[in-house]
Amino acid sequence: MSIPMMLMLVGLIGMLGLVEVGYLYWAKRDTQKVADLAALSGAQHLPDCLSSIQSASNNATLDNHFGGTLSIDACGTWAPVANANADHFVSPAAGGTPANAVKIVAQRPVLPIFGNSLPIGSVSATAVAIHSPPVAAFSVGSRLASISPTSALNQLLGSALDSSLGLQLLSYNGIANADISLLGLVDQLGINAGTLSSVLGTQVSISQFLDAYVQALSQSADAATIDMNLVQSQVAAIEAQIGTTTIALGDILNVQAHTDDPNVALDTQVSALDILSGALLAADGKNAVALRALAVNLPGVANADLSLTVIEPPQIGVGPVGTTAHTAQVRLSLAVTALSGTALTGNQSLLDIPLYLEVAPATATLTAIQCGAQDNGSTRNDVTISATPGLVNAYVGKLPSDAMNNTQESWPALIAGGQAVPVVNVNLLGIPVATLNLQSSVSLSAASTPPPSHVFSVDPALPIGQQAGMTWSTADSPTIGLGNVISSLLGSTNLQTSDTLLGTPLGIDLGALLNGLTSLLSPVLVPLFDTLDTQLVSPLLQPLGIELGSADVRLMSVRCDAGAQLVY
Repeated sequence: MSIPMMLMLVGLIGMLGLVEVGYLYWAKRDTQKVADLAALSGAQHLPDCLSSIQSASNNATLDNHFGGTLSIDACGTWAPVANANADHFVSPAAGGTPANAVKIVAQRPVLPIFGNSLPIGSVSATAVAIHSPPVAAFSVGSRLASISPTSALNQLLGSALDSSLGLQLLSYNGIANADISLLGLVDQLGINAGTLSSVLGTQVSISQFLDAYVQALSQSADAATIDMNLVQSQVAAIEAQIGTTTIALGDILNVQAHTDDPNVALDTQVSALDILSGALLAADGKNAVALRALAVNLPGVANADLSLTVIEPPQIGVGPVGTTAHTAQVRLSLAVTALSGTALTGNQSLLDIPLYLEVAPATATLTAIQCGAQDNGSTRNDVTISATPGLVNAYVGKLPSDAMNNTQESWPALIAGGQAVPVVNVNLLGIPVATLNLQSSVSLSAASTPPPSHVFSVDPALPIGQQAGMTWSTADSPTIGLGNVISSLLGSTNLQTSDTLLGTPLGIDLGALLNGLTSLLSPVLVPLFDTLDTQLVSPLLQPLGIELGSADVRLMSVRCDAGAQLVY
């Protein structure tokens, strides 16, 4: 009987071992559940760290009766780029940014069936949850000049020419009929990249994009009102012409979600027509005219490197408060070097002038999102967007190499990264004689300071595409006028210089002289032109419907229920 008893004992020990493993897995899973729920509970109260800690602690100890030890860090940020650790958690929040992440480490003791023979005294679990702020999507387009279709001048021209005339110079307009989910579009494209930058940078063909686009459109809330057969036939015609051309989502979308998680950043709705238009324009170079890195040489006299783009579609911004989208209808980058290789200049050029120019620029910034605002018993979501239209932005100096592709920074933010350059170099037989370092910027705008803003009131019960008032033009503001051009010219002129003679600084600051001159002229010229604007220019332009340097902003979506999300 010893043999059967031995075999039975081995079986019983094996069963106890399975029970032991199951118990340890259960303890680990239960601890992880506590950590996950506590992190989610704490993240819902961010950026208030004290409330977040209290909520996470109550959730673990009171709601889930956790008797182990709990470590709570509720004042951090989730930064996949800055922190290469597995949880990507940075504490405290870096750079003064508001806390958006909670890290929970839960630990509980376990009682192994085999006693101290196993080196297992406790199990632990870690969870990180982030609080996703409200997110909105919007687009901004710019116009240098236009005549309103309803103006008296337009009607007069229409009668004279026997046609309906709506003149728009350097402009681009889009119309949205339906909304699609960006996350759904990414899923249909089959992009499995783990970070937002890799998702936006993934190259896909126009055929792949359009196939995914049709699938996402067919699953949208507006699918019942769309003739999908017509859409598919038009898509097939487009694929036949440019189906092999490749684009990236980053060519269409300007996403600033302050997170590297694509599920958080792209979980929003945007205009289906804007996405389609942006994709086709990206496939066609994004501009009506595009000259890239064109070299013009006059041997022995001057060399010039030129890049020029004309006509740009509205730029789409997606993100929380602070998201910025920037566009311009003409972008010019010109670098001129003259008289190099002479006895006067040696190996350097006498003149070196880098110029960057924008015509009809416009910047829109998401400044506020108020979710659940009450209005006569009804609930609405208010989205505030400010817009800074302009006539011309110009900068002499060295800017970042991607300035021509800037869609995320305002003009002041862009030129803040600029550097002075030696525009004049005098060398005699290789000996430096004199230099003049210079950087200067000028911004002409027809808008007032501070820039105009608009509040979009959104009914959360209806799709935005079915609501009126989701478009706004800065030309509707009475503060747009030529009088502001002089104010912006005097206020934005920024000249900084430094010079040397035989290696010795001369200390002549032309910028200080210019600033002193403008400070003397501003008190005289600004009131004068404000009066002319009020008494003459505006009464003349407004009845004629002439609009100068205006921006068109359209709200595409707002998402207030982002809430908390586990990221580790």
